[in-house]
Amino acid sequence: MSSPSIADTRFARRYGPWALITGASDGIVKACADAVAARGINVVLAARSSDRLHAVADELHAAHGVDTAVVATDFGVPSAPAMLAAQVSHLDIGLVVLAAASEPAARFVTCLWSANAR
Repeated sequence: MSSPSIADTRFARRYGPWALITGASDGIVKACADAVAARGINVVLAARSSDRLHAVADELHAAHGVDTAVVATDFGVPSAPAMLAAQVSHLDIGLVVLAAASEPAARFVTCLWSANAR
């Protein structure tokens, strides 16, 4: 784990302290989660596979020292956006990456916004 650069520090101040990233269990979205964590932002990972999400969360914590949270959910279920929003409503999320969903993103963002506006 190296010291963050000035650019990384600015990024974390602008978007931190938490990011919510859906679909981060593998592929390019996992790489996105790694890039966010490398800049010092804690990450909430959400997708269907709990085991893979926990493995990614452990990797991110070990590599970058960030806090992580895992929410296993199937975005094909209509209640998933509201459930996820309720589970993360206590966190100060400044960055959202919606990369796994069959649910319209606008409905999810509305649920997240409503949960955090309380």
